[in-house]
Amino acid sequence: MLSLREACHTGGKCPRLWTLYAVACVQVRRVDDAKHALQQALWLRQRAKDGPRVQVIERLLKVLESPNTPRLPLRAA
Repeated sequence: MLSLREACHTGGKCPRLWTLYAVACVQVRRVDDAKHALQQALWLRQRAKDGPRVQVIERLLKVLESPNTPRLPLRAA
């Protein structure tokens, strides 16, 4: 996870990398870091005009922000 975080913060122009980091954060219950990483991935996807992936990231953010989610079932490809 530390390697992912470092890769994101040093050369953070890859939305896939930010998404993978978000999933790693969720796995260790660092939800605020996961939200930040997904917001960064969302911004990068929006800049690239990647509509389908923008929708997926928006749904992932909604899951993280939902108070009714007892378990966070996120996976990344």
